[in-house]
This record gives sequence, structure tokens and C-alpha cells, in this order.
Amino acid sequence: MAGVAFELTPDYGVAAIHNGLDQEPSVPIARIQGSLSYQAFMRKRTTSNNRRESMLCRLLAPALERLPPEFGLDFCRSPDVVATKTMLANLKQLVESYLGTNICFAAISLDDPEGEKPSVVEEALEALGLRQVLPTLPRARTVVSSHTPQHSPDLEEEAWNILAIESSSRWSSIGLYSLNEGINDAIEGFVSGPIFGDQNQLTTLGDALRHLFENPPANITHPEKIHHLVLYGDNMTRDALSLLNTILGADLVANAVIAKSMFDGVGLIANTVHGQLSWVNARKPEPAFGCKWRSEFWQWRSNFWQGQLKLAPKTRDEL
Repeated sequence: MAGVAFELTPDYGVAAIHNGLDQEPSVPIARIQGSLSYQAFMRKRTTSNNRRESMLCRLLAPALERLPPEFGLDFCRSPDVVATKTMLANLKQLVESYLGTNICFAAISLDDPEGEKPSVVEEALEALGLRQVLPTLPRARTVVSSHTPQHSPDLEEEAWNILAIESSSRWSSIGLYSLNEGINDAIEGFVSGPIFGDQNQLTTLGDALRHLFENPPANITHPEKIHHLVLYGDNMTRDALSLLNTILGADLVANAVIAKSMFDGVGLIANTVHGQLSWVNARKPEPAFGCKWRSEFWQWRSNFWQGQLKLAPKTRDEL
């Protein structure tokens, strides 16, 4: 069964799938620019209530929850949910067009999975008839995980410090992570973003980095304590690298890993989703009512266990 993942940034959303072949990379599907209402929601510090608090909506809520997503009855949902649902619906449609069948499960990542936005995003996902395979994930951490060094510290070694920097033309993000035994953990209190600057975005990024090293964790008092640097974003230009050279030092920047694609993080999630759905003993969410009856992936699984098929479908031409 294909693993599907969506990633939401402040301006756009992306989708990737892993089609079930472990030796092949995940497949990037689409990048969709968000509407003005979507972008406004992603920049909010607080979100609107998930429901419109009218008497009619309170009375209709139980019935609306049972309706299939095809009805698209959103008049009781908040504007934030509707804007996010529109984005996810467009991504879902392109994924299903590529696969040639509908999907029932997905995972999602965004910048602030600990704030108020996840509840809005999760309601929008559920309104489309999709069930989450994994908890909502931090977008920056998925990028870091997709560029983790091949060799990580041994059990008796101290954890390595990883600095991740996103430079976009419209925002920036900074995060410190600790790598131990192949696992990346965010250093609490030192992951920030997206940062929206009123001035030049590189100036904002520079100010944020200087503030970080003026107020660092106890074990990272200067850039030389950084073991691994991950750089990503659509504005990782020569000017950005020059700024980083000045603040972090030329050696650290010269040895940095620069993400080649905006699909690196979401592709890793899609791979993980595929593994979760394929592992027999893994706990899986129940699909939305009627979803698996329409999906040819479920038909394939039924035929597989009956011994009628040997290989999983990979693309729409093979379904």
C-alpha cells in the first residue's frame, strides 16, 4: 500500500508518496501555492475556533460528522479549517490521480506541531476522509532526519549537535537538534520558526542566529560546538551562504549538507507511512467509512492474501 505524506509550509503545500518498493526513493507528486486565506492562517499566532458557534451548527454537528467528505458541507467549519481543507483537497486529488485510485491514510508535517494549528489541520484532513498514520510531525525535524549523517555517535559518546537553518525569501527557521544513536531530538527551547521579518529576510535570519549564540544551550557556547549543519530553503543563495560564513565560520558552512529538494522531508515521511501500513503487527487507524471499498489498494490486499497477485501495484498503469 502506498505511503502518502503532505507537508504544509507558510506559503504552499507539497505531497509525496512511497509506492511500496523499498529500493526506490519516494516520488514527489506536487507543490501547490496556498490561497491568501491559507497563507493568513499559517501566519497566525492564534487560530480561530474550529466550529462556528451558531445554534444551527450546534444542532447539525452530529449529523454533519457522519456525512462523507464528498458532500463538502463546510458552512459550520471555521475559515481556517476551510482554507486548510482546500489545500489538502488539491494535494489529495493529485496523489489519487497519480495512483489511479483513492487513498484512505496520510501523514502530515507543519512548522508548529505543538501549537494550536495541528487541531485545525487534523480536522481538515479528517473532513476529507483521511486518517492519520503518524502524529503531526515538525517539518524542520523531518528535513534534518532526511539528512542525518551516516555515522552517528556511539552509546558511550556524547550526542552530536545539529544546527538546521531554513532560508526562504519570505521566512526563515532555525533549530538545534541532538543526535544520539541515530535519533534526532529537538533541543527544547532552541527550535524556532518560521520567523517572518519586516525587513530583508537575510537580515532577520542573521539577527536570529546572533541571538542564538548570544543565548545558547550550556553545551553549545560557540559555533565550533556544532557537529553537523543542515541548510535548506528556496533562498539558500550565495548571499545567504556568505552571511552564514560570517556568523558560523567558513569550515562549518563548507561541510554543510544543503538540501537539494523541497521534497526531502516529506519523502522520508511517505517512506515511514508505507512501512507502518505494511507492517503486519503495527497498530493502524481504522479507515473512514466506505473508503477502503472504493480503494483498489484494499482490493489488491484482498487478492494478495488469496494468492491471486504477487506484486503490489506501483502506478496507475499497473492498477
